[in-house]
Amino acid sequence: MNTDTYFDTRATWNGYQNLDGKKTRVQYLGNVAKVGNDIVDNRGGHLFRDYSVRLGGHFNDKSGSRLITIEEAVKAVCFGIELRSDRYGKERYQYLHNDLLVAGRKSSPEDFEIISAYNIKPAFRLDFLGNLCYLKEEMLAAGAYGFDAYVIDYNMATARLVLKEGDIDDTIVWRLGDDPVEIPDSLRQYLMSISIVNKDKISLQQLKVLENWGLVVADNIHTTRYKDGERRLITYNMARFSGNAHEWARQR
Repeated sequence: MNTDTYFDTRATWNGYQNLDGKKTRVQYLGNVAKVGNDIVDNRGGHLFRDYSVRLGGHFNDKSGSRLITIEEAVKAVCFGIELRSDRYGKERYQYLHNDLLVAGRKSSPEDFEIISAYNIKPAFRLDFLGNLCYLKEEMLAAGAYGFDAYVIDYNMATARLVLKEGDIDDTIVWRLGDDPVEIPDSLRQYLMSISIVNKDKISLQQLKVLENWGLVVADNIHTTRYKDGERRLITYNMARFSGNAHEWARQR
């Protein structure tokens, strides 16, 4: 495959393979990895390894808040791209599959213990809001005429609608271009809306950009059509990305 521009997006995960102290740069996007100068293309799902998989304590502690199922983690181990991730002189492994990174160790050639797992799409990473300016750049480059984003306090917005008082704009806690949100209240819910304006309809290329960033399953879509185009307002519950941890607001 031609990878000249494939990884030319901020949605690309960048990391390293560590093989007994020797580090090699890794880029990953959509089941394709570039390890050094080598390309591993797993889009056809040809990789398979027959492991007996068990779950470690850290995975059990964190998988719920990260919204990762056991089935997804096991599939990553059995069908994903394998990398070495040695630590402190001990063999460790990482598997990349369907935008999950699953890390752990082999207790035997056929047995694997999952230690940790997390989603590596931008929407699930720290400082997601701080990187939305790059999503805007990529959407405009994909042909969008306009792009904006904001986060609202859903609890406050619901109260305003029920009581029919106050300005709904007062419920906005962050707009594209603002500094990162100060530590949000873990007991409250937050919604993010992105506005995409096009001269025509939203394109497949723009939808691919949203997919690369992890913005696939929306909670609400509202489309306003004009004579020469449309405005699409796509809303996501931020708990979809980080549960109650609100990691989307944290800086690196």
